[in-house]
Amino acid sequence: DYPDFGIILAMLCANGFLGFYEQLKAAESLAELTNKMEQKIAVLRDGKAEHLLTRLLVPGDVVLLLGGVQVPADIEWLEGDILSVDTAALTG
Repeated sequence: DYPDFGIILAMLCANGFLGFYEQLKAAESLAELTNKMEQKIAVLRDGKAEHLLTRLLVPGDVVLLLGGVQVPADIEWLEGDILSVDTAALTG
């Protein structure tokens, strides 16, 4: 019975190692995809137009919105022409 015990123990250890390795690779892939999905937005900061990651926006930045651009945060509408909002994601 000891050989059977050794085989089962080896299989359990191998399974645990493979599961851990797969979880590690999945976490790395998710982090990489999240980094690729980070949005950039055109901003006026200190009188200069820049493209910044949305997570770097601070109060006082002027966001330049063009057609089809997603609004990256709560913003105050300063000026512009026609605005339409698709609220389907908010209302379900």
